[in-house]
Amino acid sequence: MMMDLPFDVVELVPCVPAALDHSAAPLREISFREDAWLPDEDDELKAAFAADADIPAIAASLDRTIDAVRTRIHDRGLRRNSSRPWNGLEEEYVGRHYGKQATSDIAAALGRSPAAIYVRAALLGLTEGNAPPYTDWEIAQIRAGYEQGVPVAQLAVLIGRPASGIASVTSRLEITHANSPADWSGEEQQRALTLADEGRRYRQVAADLAGEGFPPRQPGAVGQVLRKLGYSRGWGRPWVEDEDELIRRAYRTGESLTPLRTRLGRTAHSIRWRAQ
Repeated sequence: MMMDLPFDVVELVPCVPAALDHSAAPLREISFREDAWLPDEDDELKAAFAADADIPAIAASLDRTIDAVRTRIHDRGLRRNSSRPWNGLEEEYVGRHYGKQATSDIAAALGRSPAAIYVRAALLGLTEGNAPPYTDWEIAQIRAGYEQGVPVAQLAVLIGRPASGIASVTSRLEITHANSPADWSGEEQQRALTLADEGRRYRQVAADLAGEGFPPRQPGAVGQVLRKLGYSRGWGRPWVEDEDELIRRAYRTGESLTPLRTRLGRTAHSIRWRAQ
């Protein structure tokens, strides 16, 4: 059974950073700090964040610095899909941190989705470089998604990682997808997802797997397994202007559409339809 995510889902399971989870620690008295957040401030922060207010506006209303508000949003585990226009401060923040921090952390700091961060970074001409380590929040979403049978492509867009990277993490942590076929090893599934993520057709994926020592597979069987895992399956998300601009640029310059397809969670047919 495959579970399609509603397109406005922000996270599958809440995850408080381990360093901030003091639930098991005994309470003790501490001196009051002048910069401590009060309950009323937290309530105002949550309400403004839920109303899609931008970070500078929230900081001004609370008489706090932008960095303090971003830190509080991160510490409280608040997340959202924002439709606000981008501003210079946000673009500057993405420019400083993209490729050095996990996309999901940048998204949390700016109150945007990881997919929006990736699209904006691409428009700004930023490169990812070496992938930062996976965060506790990302691994929590992967575990929940695999348990619920969420398509890998949708999970990749949700947390802002390529499907091949997720397959590598799940293989290392021995996390099994709910739709994993019994006769395929985790390593074989990971390799198949990686090859498909690079744009190879099912016939070529089958040939490459066999050439690397995995059991011989028919192209149809490879396609069936990848579809069960949800590879390259779209789920009706609305298009945004930044995505449209990436498509326009790709068609103008002749760039490959494969990175857009894999990182935006869009099918090749969907991208062609949008381009028309």
